Amino acid sequence: MHPNIPAPNESPIPVFGRRLAIMFYMLITPELVIWWAARQYLAASDIAKHHKAKGWTKTHAFFLAMGGFSLYEDGVLVRTLEAHEMEKLEEDGKMEWPTITEAEIKDKSKGDFFSKGVVVMQITWFITQFIARGSKRMVLTELEVVTLAFAALTMVIYGLWWNKPLDVQVSVPVHLKKGYSADPDRKQKEKKRETTPPSVAAVGQDNDGLQTSLLEAVEQPETPVAVDVNIVAHPQPLLLGSKTPVALDVDVEAQDTSERSQSASPEVVRDPPVSRPYHDPNLSSLQKFWVYLRAKREELGLIRSIIYVFTIRPGIMFFRPFKDMMGCTTLKGKRYRVPTFYAPAVEEKDDWMIFILAMLVAIVFGGIHCIAWSFEFPTVVEKWAWKVSAVLVSGLPLSSFFSGVLGGSMRTIRFKKRYSSVLVDFMSSVLIVIARLSVLLYLAARGVLLILPLIGLRALPAGAYIDLNWTAYLPHI
Repeated sequence: MHPNIPAPNESPIPVFGRRLAIMFYMLITPELVIWWAARQYLAASDIAKHHKAKGWTKTHAFFLAMGGFSLYEDGVLVRTLEAHEMEKLEEDGKMEWPTITEAEIKDKSKGDFFSKGVVVMQITWFITQFIARGSKRMVLTELEVVTLAFAALTMVIYGLWWNKPLDVQVSVPVHLKKGYSADPDRKQKEKKRETTPPSVAAVGQDNDGLQTSLLEAVEQPETPVAVDVNIVAHPQPLLLGSKTPVALDVDVEAQDTSERSQSASPEVVRDPPVSRPYHDPNLSSLQKFWVYLRAKREELGLIRSIIYVFTIRPGIMFFRPFKDMMGCTTLKGKRYRVPTFYAPAVEEKDDWMIFILAMLVAIVFGGIHCIAWSFEFPTVVEKWAWKVSAVLVSGLPLSSFFSGVLGGSMRTIRFKKRYSSVLVDFMSSVLIVIARLSVLLYLAARGVLLILPLIGLRALPAGAYIDLNWTAYLPHI
């Protein structure tokens, strides 16, 4: 796996969690991981071709697609740059195009031609040994079949990501020229902030309950007022568990700017006010969860909130990456890194090429599992479970995709005279339900094909322990 670059100063725990997530989705939906890798490959090819005159290669383009360039203004990190943003900033004369060489990017990578070549040789040797054992009618196990299927996928992914740097941790800074700003409306916002009453300016877009509590605290004249710059700048994380009144008449931005100018090291610019308190990046994961749970309890009630938070919400989080792997082309609110399954947008004709590749991979991946159709299984139930699951894994991706696309398209089509809107809505709903049920059935089949090979190790045939005598096929004296 070649993950994207993490955010600056990000904890190793979420970074490791994203790596595990990529591995997990590779196990259960390998076709979609191929889809994501193909999107990045075609986007990198287009970017490299567009900027060939600047000396850019696919390595540069992949580095950009994985969040390799970050915009700085006066030594302060503003955001991660996308391809169209870099082109726009250079066109407007606000920045110089990065001059980093391909060798410098490869120096950041934890994998090179030699290390990747060794892995490819190991995979090739395993595939050769599998074919040789099969040709000699030697016993093959279900675990070897599953390994063969993932070995084939690995070859495809390595081909798509051959020029993508591996496990890069730090992006390259791109600085704005003097006199330019990443936010052209900043002066107007500052002027508006100056003319806004202090209490409203500090509260910003917080939720109603927090806004009411802050205003009540400010409007109490008999209460002693304590000034805390950190609380004024970020009231949400510090006031969620405290009702200490604060003063809101301090020019925090001017003070913060003065402190940054005295610091020699670049800082990360603070996130803008958030519309919901549990989206505040200054909260820990546990704090976000409790604030989110409390907000849902107030919105839905106790019982419905528990059902939503512990059943519906995890399902949404589980299935959301499916959509991201097929179509995430924006930063989606993230500022300091690209999303896990991000890839720049490609042309419509390229989308069809990606779809065809993913479907071919799905069919071949499921077909490899059919090699074990006549293998010896410990029980008859396991044998038929393997057969049914292999067939489902081969056919369901294509059918579920077409059902979902057709059902969604029918909702946008208005038939005249011959068909009523009720019939169209009913048919589209049925197709969408079929597509979603197919996805659930596919995931169940994938789980069966992952569990059965491990269970089958309890009762392997005796011939599984016999090695192939390669010396009989090698020239010798």
